[in-house]
Amino acid sequence: MALCSRCQRFDIQAFAPGRVGRSRGYPLTAVKQAAADGCCFCKLVLESFRMTGLKGPSRGLEAERYHGRGQFSPLEGSFWARIGRSLQELIDPRWVHFDTITGIGASDESLRIKKLTASVNGWKAKTSIHLAADEETPASVSGDIIGRISDSVRLPDIETIREWYINCQRNHPECNKSLSQCESFNAEEVPLPARLVKIDISDTNTGDAGHPDRVFFQLCDTEGLSGKYIALTHRWDESTEASRTLKGNLEGRKAPDELAWNYPQLSTVFLEAALCAYRLGVQYIWIDTLCIVQDDPVDWSRESGKMADYYQHALLTIVATAAVESRILFKQLRVEDISKLARLPYRDRNGECKGYFYAQSAEQAVAEEEYLRQVYYNELFQRGWTFQEFTLSRRLLTFTNGTVYMQCQNKRALSLTGESVGYQKFAIETLSSPAAILDSWEIAAATFSSLQFTKIDRDRFVALAGVVSEFHQAIHAAARGRGETEREFHNAFGHWFENGTEGRGRAARALLWRRIEPIEGDPFKPQHGELVRAAGVPTWSWASMGCRSSPVTGKESMAGMGVRWPVAREFDKSSGFRMVCSAEALRPPEELMGIQLNTSAATSFPTAEEYAEHSEFRVLRIHGRVYQLSIRGQFADDEDRVAATKLSRRRENLPRRLASTSQMHWRRVSLNAAPEFTIGWASLEDPDFQTDEALSTCGTIYALFVARTPRIQGGYEFGNVTGYHTAFQVLFLTKVNASTSDDCYQRIGYGRLFGNDVDKCFGSVAEETIWLL
Repeated sequence: MALCSRCQRFDIQAFAPGRVGRSRGYPLTAVKQAAADGCCFCKLVLESFRMTGLKGPSRGLEAERYHGRGQFSPLEGSFWARIGRSLQELIDPRWVHFDTITGIGASDESLRIKKLTASVNGWKAKTSIHLAADEETPASVSGDIIGRISDSVRLPDIETIREWYINCQRNHPECNKSLSQCESFNAEEVPLPARLVKIDISDTNTGDAGHPDRVFFQLCDTEGLSGKYIALTHRWDESTEASRTLKGNLEGRKAPDELAWNYPQLSTVFLEAALCAYRLGVQYIWIDTLCIVQDDPVDWSRESGKMADYYQHALLTIVATAAVESRILFKQLRVEDISKLARLPYRDRNGECKGYFYAQSAEQAVAEEEYLRQVYYNELFQRGWTFQEFTLSRRLLTFTNGTVYMQCQNKRALSLTGESVGYQKFAIETLSSPAAILDSWEIAAATFSSLQFTKIDRDRFVALAGVVSEFHQAIHAAARGRGETEREFHNAFGHWFENGTEGRGRAARALLWRRIEPIEGDPFKPQHGELVRAAGVPTWSWASMGCRSSPVTGKESMAGMGVRWPVAREFDKSSGFRMVCSAEALRPPEELMGIQLNTSAATSFPTAEEYAEHSEFRVLRIHGRVYQLSIRGQFADDEDRVAATKLSRRRENLPRRLASTSQMHWRRVSLNAAPEFTIGWASLEDPDFQTDEALSTCGTIYALFVARTPRIQGGYEFGNVTGYHTAFQVLFLTKVNASTSDDCYQRIGYGRLFGNDVDKCFGSVAEETIWLL
């Protein structure tokens, strides 16, 4: 934390009332030069003129008018304006002036300073600078600096958390209901999980965040009982592995066990989460690693199916994002974990230097940036199991390396210092129709699609089951509310289907998912890796695809392939949009039993003998139009790419290349009779169709027309007098070699076709019924 010579002489007493003769500012040119030379406080001051509030940092160099004066921002302007200001500074140098924001302090003589504000010749910075001092330091004891920066949860912070919970419990009725809003409950008195960890401590340590002398853990059978408990969501690491409850230690853990805080067989995260629960007045905590017998398949299957209820009924869920390697929830402040921080010398009333205090840019834009970095982009939220835990938990208490965030259904996350940050939790209670709820399902499924699992084939649908159940209740409640009591919906492989003929068009629309491009640093977009088919999942489902990353540490990582659906406005019927095929999910007829798909990652459906154990399997019977065509190589240049984007009405640019490889998965589509003309683009997810060579030897590719949109601008390019043309959304298919049927297909991708020739092809083929496996 380097400081320039001016900042090394910084004197907080200059802001005492009546003090004169002490500098309360710096020359602007000196601040700029010192910031360029690495002074952390001068950088902070310049940054305060650059912040733009909720729209994020570095959008522009903005400052607001101060007392209505018509001055220009000290950091902005045209070239000639900057030249003019430089000449003016030779005559009348500009200064950065500091002022203070105070609060209630220890005594009338103390400065009681919480924040500094900066201005330049009448221009006030958009944000202020938060000041803080460690407890028991001279700056804090004197009452001159009354702010505090700390990520340690101390007793006053526990009281803040308790008050937040009480306020939520009393004033937020939506936080006392399930995600579907169909169940109301009092989190103080709910059915308890089958097992809970009971906590007791013997504490003679009086430190606010100090560890107690002894901790008593007891694994209790609580099924059939009522009460309150807290849940924990965490990462799985080596300490977690060593802490597991197994068949061999299950009975021993049901007896009270005295544990020291360095006990090697229990994760420190678990111990500290238990302490947090106890400090909040809750004696029970649910931790999956401890409360599920990890080497008992029967117990795991039974309890994992109940996890959704466990998280949803918990008083709150502790989210341990900070638990990495040796880091723990209750830890001392680490300077490197705090964003945009400077340390300034503290001088008392006699001018003697006595320690330090801190300056931090802590306004809204910085708080938003920190929340995204510490929570939204945290590795914990790339775990598939976390999605259910985060979505269903009514209240979240998130520990990070920088602070603690409290969030319920009613508002965005709150930091302990009161900043409101991040995004409001996903909710479906305001959606009044089944169609609107199904739209929100696509958002939820897209978020979930690219998340990671240790055992993806076993866990993926289990980890989504609780959210599916809540959507099921919400959809039927919305239908009943509209008097549509006869409508019935069910979910198969992550897709919703409605019984009867009315919902078959919507079921076909749900097939219009596509693979999305890898984007570095975004946990909800897929990272790079080898595409693979998920065993036993039909190709029409978005859950049929996974991504195996290259092992860096020797341990292979498996994630789902990220997908998304077209935006809802593209289905606006006022534009002429209509579905041109229908789909219904059925149990496979006898002739389809045991069919092998044409893929290197072989997937087959159960044989007739096996089917009784796999009654959830579904195939799609589709009524629509199928046409043969060709898929070629990548687009020749940006001009072709942009044209294909506009002519197909896709609202986002096609990527030129993947982030880490020259292999394209967006490809040019043409008619067999005219391969030189582009009639659309294809996004292929099938692992066996990722190269030009594979496409040249794959045999016939078919397009299944799913949706048609007329009146798309660009018709003049096709010679149309109206200036409009028609585009289609399609699925790309190949035939399955089935000796018992010639109408079986598998999905290999999604795309869009456009132009008069495509419209003619659509009109030239008759509708038929096919099976999509």
